[in-house]
Amino acid sequence: MQSSTDQATQPQRGFGSTIKREGWALIELISLAGIAIAQPMFETEKFNAAALSATGATLPVLILFTAIVILVPAIFLWAVELPVEILAPKLRPRLHNLLLSFLVSIILFESLGSATAFELGPLLGASIIGGLFFSTLVAKYALIKTFIRVLAFAAPVFGALFLLSAPIQSILPTQAKSPSLDAGKADRVVMIVMDELSVKSLLGGDGKIDAELFPNFAALAADSHWFRNTTSVAPFTQVAVPAVASGEYPETAADLPTATAFPNTIFSLLGGSYKVTANEISSERLCPRNICPLKKPQGFLHLEKSIVRSAANLWWRFASPGPGATFECFCDAATESDGLRQGQRFISGIQPSSEPSFNYVHLLIPHAPWHLTPSGQSYNKGFSIPSGLTPELKWSSKVAAEANKQQHLLQLQAGDKFLGSVVTRLRTLGLYDDSLIVLTADHGVSFRKGSGYRSIDEKNYADILWVPLFIKEPRNVGGGTIDDRPATSVDIVPTMADALDLKIPWRQDGVSLLKAPIARSPRKFIDWPSGFSFLPPNQTKYSGFDEESGFAEVIATPAINPGVASGNRIYAIDGSSSYANLIGTNPESILDLTKPGTNAIYTNGGDYLHVRPAAKYAPWALLKGGLDGETQGLIAVAVNGTIQAISRTLPSILKSPGFSVPLPTDAFISGANKIDVYRVGGTPESPSLIPIKLL
Repeated sequence: MQSSTDQATQPQRGFGSTIKREGWALIELISLAGIAIAQPMFETEKFNAAALSATGATLPVLILFTAIVILVPAIFLWAVELPVEILAPKLRPRLHNLLLSFLVSIILFESLGSATAFELGPLLGASIIGGLFFSTLVAKYALIKTFIRVLAFAAPVFGALFLLSAPIQSILPTQAKSPSLDAGKADRVVMIVMDELSVKSLLGGDGKIDAELFPNFAALAADSHWFRNTTSVAPFTQVAVPAVASGEYPETAADLPTATAFPNTIFSLLGGSYKVTANEISSERLCPRNICPLKKPQGFLHLEKSIVRSAANLWWRFASPGPGATFECFCDAATESDGLRQGQRFISGIQPSSEPSFNYVHLLIPHAPWHLTPSGQSYNKGFSIPSGLTPELKWSSKVAAEANKQQHLLQLQAGDKFLGSVVTRLRTLGLYDDSLIVLTADHGVSFRKGSGYRSIDEKNYADILWVPLFIKEPRNVGGGTIDDRPATSVDIVPTMADALDLKIPWRQDGVSLLKAPIARSPRKFIDWPSGFSFLPPNQTKYSGFDEESGFAEVIATPAINPGVASGNRIYAIDGSSSYANLIGTNPESILDLTKPGTNAIYTNGGDYLHVRPAAKYAPWALLKGGLDGETQGLIAVAVNGTIQAISRTLPSILKSPGFSVPLPTDAFISGANKIDVYRVGGTPESPSLIPIKLL
């Protein structure tokens, strides 16, 4: 049998022969590059479609993107071959086969990386060996090259399937058909959807909002209908927010939060009679383009470059061994991880207007990463997964869960400050009294050892499903009313329409909560096929839950142990709260110098020498370090001679425990500050402090 290499090295003269030879070479590269690069790129980009929608990508942009993904990698490799064809034509067939084996090695690397637990070394070795073996077969058997050429038809098929897929079709720009309605009873509608906010995080154990910790939430509740027994329909934003905005239960968890998938929303209802200003997060586009045009449309080529770069990043993560991320944010990453910047844009958008106006924000507060102080300063930069979570996103220990809950609540206090700024803005403009204001959250979050922080099980469902819902009607009608009838997120839009005296011209799953009584079937949340929820399903797509027991737990559980009557008790929560009375005291009077001390290394000690109290970035608001051989226990931290926090040491991958202690920003002075750390001993009634030497 004549080998394919022998055939390739036979002299072929003439322009036609050259075109044919180069054409087949390019087709072979397109074939394998389509499997190695294009198909994974298309799949990861489909998964990323919700974020892709934020770019404003149109069908021509996506068609060009598809062509680039299919052709450019192959053309690049083909261009590598051309100089060899000119300078050393006898080596060209071998180089071509080597490039084909390189693509096969990539395919093997991706496949084995997904299907096995190989480390990088064995994975790389197996892929290279497989590619070289393939190269040998290609050089020996011409039939294999014929098969490769036939496979070239797969690349355009992959591209067509990508363009026609439901996720991509759902992000293409759509024009909403808003009903012809007169403006409702309120000329100003304000809607705030917070993220990862359980109503339990606001309560003080008596069913009321902890007004000392969250005064602005308490003030809004006093002016509103507070529907205290409201539950979300899903523990995941992609499903929960469309339910809030549309009043409909999601048919499937795969529906993207776009106007194409959800054409009937509060935006299309009010878009015909209200000026709509929507601040959505990067993975949402529920407000139709004709109602909410892009603020800064990108040029065609700039947009194409952005999408291609994103796809390349996603493919690299997919191809890398291990659980690579498959999400790419087409956004200002700093804004995406800092909800307050997003909130400030929302507040700035509340302007006087001669026409009815609807201001909407989906605010990533108190969503992780938890890095904000109550004043709104940040002690961490960038996005990070909370420490103390297992790979399954479950809390590894009670101490880790408590420490993260503390940072969550501190960030929620920043959210309370934001809410106060919104109300102040409305009052300053003379809009507050006549406005319809709605505040809710997409879902909650949980902090329990062994349970997921977002995945639902029989222990934590009350943490994640119950969300706040405050509806302040124009002229504060019904203000201060607490309504404990069962409600869900899909009831919000019908209730808003009722408050505005508007009729919704399409079917709704939800009902108006302003009408009594409410007749409804048992509440439910969407059941995730991926195992995101662990409650036993009792319906085809949804799971039920024990409504009575869950609500009773919500009412009775304080966000933090009440401890002492001080707003600073948040700096001594749960496991350390029995010693909260130490906060605000001078440690000198209870020092115990008879017991051996220990050493500690704090990783950000230099931050305390150059404090700028008004700076937006405040790394000194979180003391981090580790103890030298100390067992786990309670520690107290003093700032400038006054105890400001009581905390527990955290488990560490090292033998010694660590600590990560939030500190109140108002405890610091400009310039150098003195930090002292103590081990807490004795009893809560008779405590003692053992000095820890900071290195």
